[in-house]
Amino acid sequence: MFRLLTFAVVALCSALLLPPEASATAQFSGHVFDSDGHPVAGANVRAGYNTFVPFSWLFLTAGQAITAADGSYEIDDLSAQPPAFSYWIVASAAGRTMSVYANHPCYWPEGCLGSFQMQGVVDSVQPPASGLDFTLRHAVEISGRVSVAATDTPISYALLTLLHHESGTYIYPGVDAAGHYDITGLQPGSYTAFVEPGSDDLISQAYAGFDYDASMDQEQVDAGTTLLPLAEGQSAVADFALHAASHISGTLTSALDGAPITSDISVHRVDAPDGTYRTVGSGTGAYSIKLAQGSFDIRFDKDDWWTPYFTTQPISVGTGESVTGIDVQLMPRNAFEGQVTDAATHQPVAGARVLAGPESIIGVLPQVTAISDASG
Repeated sequence: MFRLLTFAVVALCSALLLPPEASATAQFSGHVFDSDGHPVAGANVRAGYNTFVPFSWLFLTAGQAITAADGSYEIDDLSAQPPAFSYWIVASAAGRTMSVYANHPCYWPEGCLGSFQMQGVVDSVQPPASGLDFTLRHAVEISGRVSVAATDTPISYALLTLLHHESGTYIYPGVDAAGHYDITGLQPGSYTAFVEPGSDDLISQAYAGFDYDASMDQEQVDAGTTLLPLAEGQSAVADFALHAASHISGTLTSALDGAPITSDISVHRVDAPDGTYRTVGSGTGAYSIKLAQGSFDIRFDKDDWWTPYFTTQPISVGTGESVTGIDVQLMPRNAFEGQVTDAATHQPVAGARVLAGPESIIGVLPQVTAISDASG
């Protein structure tokens, strides 16, 4: 009798220590843990799939479950089946990052990896499937304010971009009418940020590490304000104070007849050289380049026209300063230059008409006409 009772107690204890097996009706099952391997109770686990609606993806939940005290879950009933892709299994809990089993990391409506982690990228998730375990980490938070540097006026609905360095993922949170933003539920890791004002009067601003040289109308926030790596549960504040934009402007005309022409415009930031010019736009007859304060070389490029580097020395502009009158005249590659002089006296002849064009059986077909000036 004693042996039988002992055996029963041991069997009962063993049953309590072992994780329960999924029921026969379970479509998806597994456990949810934290980073230390402890069970997470009360987590929400959803099975569903993405469908494309105009301009975005929409996640449709087909079944869900709440984890028990031991972190286990079972999704028994599925209301729908994905038409093409496999199921996605998504786990989430308050104050923690989402975690996903999926066949592709970038079809999630809330972003691509930056606001959640891939628990596993699998070719297909089809029921029944067990052992789909998740690890949910404590989320990090980034908040801040966007304003005009000169007046401290908030910038409503500025365009903010966060870069999660570990995944290389860009996240696009919203800025409210008061210029504030607060992004929660982010994955731990290293972040940097970039903001665009949506106005020609202000320049964009980037925290260090955001490759701010990719555009000439950005400036880098002062050294020391780089967003540091954020461990689980940590938060950071990233404020932006945007400065007035600087401009360089002028005209673009033909050296032959003064007619307005179209040309690509490239700019090189001299005070942050990277060895390349970056095209910032084009102008027709006139141009205006929006820049951050600094020193710049400018080049104008047009097919079949002579386009040497225009600036013989850098052009410097201060914050909010406009440099005007940088006028450019370009010469076609098939153009001719010279002087008209009197054959007898060798003095310059003003007002002479010069024709240039292809030769034909009836003579020269003029395509370019010029009148000599006082110097001939």
